[in-house]
Amino acid sequence: MQKEIEIKFLSVDKELIRTQLLEQGFVCTVREFLMKRKKFHPLSTDKNEWFRVRKESDKITMTYKCIHSNDLSGTEEAEITVDDFDNTTEILLKTGLRNTSTQENLREVWRTGEVEICIDTWPGLRPYIEIEAPTEKQVIFMVEKFWLHFEEGVYGWSEAAYEKELWIPVSELVTLSEITFENPPKKR
Repeated sequence: MQKEIEIKFLSVDKELIRTQLLEQGFVCTVREFLMKRKKFHPLSTDKNEWFRVRKESDKITMTYKCIHSNDLSGTEEAEITVDDFDNTTEILLKTGLRNTSTQENLREVWRTGEVEICIDTWPGLRPYIEIEAPTEKQVIFMVEKFWLHFEEGVYGWSEAAYEKELWIPVSELVTLSEITFENPPKKR
């Protein structure tokens, strides 16, 4: 399995970020689209781990994630492409995993070389960016290139953004069966 090396910066202006990305030579590879996913958790585990089936703009993926630490490379990830959202969901249910959440968000993908920057909008949150690259050095370079500050960065899944922006504890977020634009988490 590989490490996912990424950092998020919250509360961004989409138009300003798009302008900055263009100025820095990034290309929009995927226009904003509605992404849907279902998360599955083991019945018993001592780890912060889950499985996910996600319908993206042009493919469907199944992913295993495990967060070992809240830092730049603290997430372990394994992902494959599948061809059917509902059948993959059914297979995961048959293994004994439980479907714990259905979620959606808007995503736009920008790339330059091996670096990917996503502009994400989750229900109830202001837009944020996620900078991902194969190495920590590349991520650090991009953070500095955009005059961002590491101490303002957020690591992990979108639950970290909800906790920071809406003050909803992660322990409460993981119990929500649905996070959609029709049913967004509410600020505490």
